[in-house]
Amino acid sequence: MKKIILCSILLIILSLHSTSVYAYSCAYTELPREEMKQADVVFKGTLISNINHRLKFEIDKVWVGEIEGVARIRDANFIEAVIGEEYIIFAQTRSGNLVPLGCGNSGFATQELESILNQEPMKETTLFLIYLGISVFVVLIGILIIWLRRQMKEVE
Repeated sequence: MKKIILCSILLIILSLHSTSVYAYSCAYTELPREEMKQADVVFKGTLISNINHRLKFEIDKVWVGEIEGVARIRDANFIEAVIGEEYIIFAQTRSGNLVPLGCGNSGFATQELESILNQEPMKETTLFLIYLGISVFVVLIGILIIWLRRQMKEVE
């Protein structure tokens, strides 16, 4: 009987674990706040030049990094480049060049994205929720074990 209980508990634990698999990295886009943590530079700028997907932006506002005046971005196949439009760019420095984070939130500037970037970061509650979930799970398993033991004693 102990083996059955142990196998049941193990099966429950394994069934709660979910793994997501994506065929291509663009299947999932980070939340703007998470992407900010990965970026060396996050800025809002007006596109002033586009030559062979090498974009030049006049900087309007910077959230991450130190950059002012004009920013040059390489390998910018990720956005529809329209001269004179405002963009919000999340970029990393690679080989001395700014390169946008692939499949991310870079693109036309929107009030919604700008307001998210302007907000103060929320406190990390994820770890608390994980611990709370584990605690509730352990308590429920304990109750199940006690109940099963009582049922076994009644059968004997």
